Amino acid sequence: MGEGKCNTALTNRFAAFIFMIMKRKFHVTLLEHPEGVLVSCPELPGCHSQGATVNEALENIHDAIQGYLELYGAPELQCEIREMEVAAG
Repeated sequence: MGEGKCNTALTNRFAAFIFMIMKRKFHVTLLEHPEGVLVSCPELPGCHSQGATVNEALENIHDAIQGYLELYGAPELQCEIREMEVAAG
């Protein structure tokens, strides 16, 4: 194996290792309705998906989040999720 091929293989392994270390948790919101499940990631503007079931929606938003991060990179802004009560009626 030539030196260039060896360096490329090592670089690819290092990049994969760094990617595994840099895992980050994201919040997702799920909205179930008769036609399926809508899912969004509020920390990533415009990152939404859907599925026929909760599991399918979660798999799809996982892929959407990965695609978002590959395209735009990790967001610099922090998103804070809060719960609040509102009187209805």
